[in-house]
Amino acid sequence: MTSLKFCKINLEHNIITWKIQTVFIISFFLIQFFFSGAGNYMLEKGYKMQATELFSFSLSSPITYMFFFLAMMTLISVIPAVDGETLYYLIRSNRTKWFTGQCLYVLLIAVIYMAWLFFCFLVAIKWQVTFDNEWSDSVLLVSETGIVQDIGININIWFSYEIVQNYTPFSMFFTVVFVQTFLIFLIASLFMELRFLGCKRIAYVIIIFLWAESFMFQQLDVRPVWWKLCPVGESMPSFWDYGYLKGAPTFKFVIIEYIALAVILLLFARKHMKYFDFGGAEMMMEGDSI
Repeated sequence: MTSLKFCKINLEHNIITWKIQTVFIISFFLIQFFFSGAGNYMLEKGYKMQATELFSFSLSSPITYMFFFLAMMTLISVIPAVDGETLYYLIRSNRTKWFTGQCLYVLLIAVIYMAWLFFCFLVAIKWQVTFDNEWSDSVLLVSETGIVQDIGININIWFSYEIVQNYTPFSMFFTVVFVQTFLIFLIASLFMELRFLGCKRIAYVIIIFLWAESFMFQQLDVRPVWWKLCPVGESMPSFWDYGYLKGAPTFKFVIIEYIALAVILLLFARKHMKYFDFGGAEMMMEGDSI
């Protein structure tokens, strides 16, 4: 069996579970609740938004980011996937291919979920969109006034003027997808390492602490030096350094840090995987996930 086959098995087993489907359904209705007012505003005024704008800026709110974060933790909580068939698969293949399949699954489910969120935002704004690579007048307005209620949004998100000045809509969109995928992969690497050590639940405590830390520092105008050791908070481009946030990280710093941490965790996870008792883990797996 190949790594892609293991990835496919994970996806087929998990995508139909109530837990995964609940995440997708709740995400849809939350986005409609918070952002459908923007669609009504666009219809009433005859305006259009750039297709990627709401998705790109939505994570600048601690509330929306909390929901996204919890959703992604739920989606990857099955990693590494161990069930009654795992030993059978390993006989036909090997642990390295199985391990690589787990990593591929994380990347795939992250992309699928973000594609779903993008679709949900298109529905929320009633498909009143354009695919021109220019910021809409509505976003330019709220990036200057900071009053998102003016365009019908029911939650305080930050349309950063610095982002509008430094990015195009599509470059911002792909930056957000790229960084969030790296963060998700980093969290999954932590899950796998602690799972192989027999203490996966500790990962939830660590991740929740990091999110709480990032929420606290979002309220500060000046970041402490050790803000750069908070990978969750660093994942939001609205809080990167564009020349005025002293102590804030840059895009290059975030990517290098994520890659370094993921590589370290994956190397340890791969090492400990070789000694992991798959047979003894099967009966524990169900109670070990969210």
